[in-house]
Amino acid sequence: MRRVRRKAVQMKHDHPGDSKKLAAAMISLVDAHPPPLCIPLGTDTLAAIAAKNAYVT
Repeated sequence: MRRVRRKAVQMKHDHPGDSKKLAAAMISLVDAHPPPLCIPLGTDTLAAIAAKNAYVT
C-alpha cells in the first residue's frame, strides 16, 4: 500500500459537518463560471478563518 493510502486508512474520518451538503457544494462548483479561487467549507474552517482574522487585526 502506498504512503497516501496508508495515511488515509489511519485517519479517524470523524470530521464535523454534513457530508451531503459538502458533496452538493462541490458539485455546484463544477458549474461555476468563473469558479472561486478559494471556498471555505465547514464550521471548523470558518472558525480557523475567524481566529486568524482576530489575530491579524
